[in-house]
Amino acid sequence: MEASRPRWSGTARSACVAGDWFAIPLRFGLFAVGRAAAVDAGGAILGYFFARFFERLPSAADVLALTPGDADIIGVCDEHGLCSGEWPLIAARAGDPRPWSIPIFRTIEPSTGTLRWSTYD
Repeated sequence: MEASRPRWSGTARSACVAGDWFAIPLRFGLFAVGRAAAVDAGGAILGYFFARFFERLPSAADVLALTPGDADIIGVCDEHGLCSGEWPLIAARAGDPRPWSIPIFRTIEPSTGTLRWSTYD
């Protein structure tokens, strides 16, 4: 029998916090993982995402050794999958938050080619 895992409850905006690790279900029964680096009041999550695939729901032991440098993507998503339980919580507020900084993002406007730099508070 698998131990019960913590879950976010309902759709409360405080459901996800920086430091939470979560699983992302993929096709064919695989899972990827992500870590929330920041969460805003509107439910947007700035996360580090890893292309390490697991054939079972990952445990805290599987993810806590991952570092920011191991991330394959850093991006923003909403918390719907997390609040609905579709993206299970692996570990709550786990690890030292200091290495998980909020990066500066570069975007290029396709129609003009204008380069913009932005960050999230």
